[in-house]
Amino acid sequence: GESLEEVKNRASKFLDSLKNEKGDTILVVGHGAFLKIFIGIILGFDLRRSIFGLQIDHCSITILDFNDNGIAKIVSLNDTGHPF
Repeated sequence: GESLEEVKNRASKFLDSLKNEKGDTILVVGHGAFLKIFIGIILGFDLRRSIFGLQIDHCSITILDFNDNGIAKIVSLNDTGHPF
């Protein structure tokens, strides 16, 4: 398996690739550790804070909105109140 540092590197590269997808709606499905680290990068968290400081529930929805400069805004985080 990957180390958390390797997951962070993969998440960071993925985040960079999303910044180039202007005007597109993209669905990302992933496991909890990846999603925590991915969101932690956006929030400027270190690995420990990302893993232990964020709660991402099964089947939750997090919505991000990237502006024209590629900066992400978290619209909703860990929403479990959906009917899915």
